[in-house]
Amino acid sequence: MARLAYNVGLTVAGAAIGSVVPGFGTTLGAFIGSTLAAVTSPFLFPAGEDQQGPRLNDREVSEASYGIPILQVFGTKRIPGQLIWTTGIEEVRNEESQGMSGGKPTTTTFTYRSSENELGIQDWRP
Repeated sequence: MARLAYNVGLTVAGAAIGSVVPGFGTTLGAFIGSTLAAVTSPFLFPAGEDQQGPRLNDREVSEASYGIPILQVFGTKRIPGQLIWTTGIEEVRNEESQGMSGGKPTTTTFTYRSSENELGIQDWRP
């Protein structure tokens, strides 16, 4: 939050100075102020700790069990199928560095995929 206030402050200050100095203009002053803020803010506000994205705690997406009602649809409608078999969910980890040099924080994101699934869908035809 402090970094944002610093960047906005320098941009506004640059715009104010640019509007007073002849030949500069507000837009050019704001540009110079925001560029100065972008260059100096990493030194004044060093990067924080490594970040880790949300993870799927319960690795079961859907499951079939006894007693689940079977949907009966007349006409055309989208209905979910019942997952009756799967190879499981595979977690894929992706680490991304936030800077050009070493010592910068990394952001870790997780994606999930499943390769083989079988869905059970009831077909009601008279």
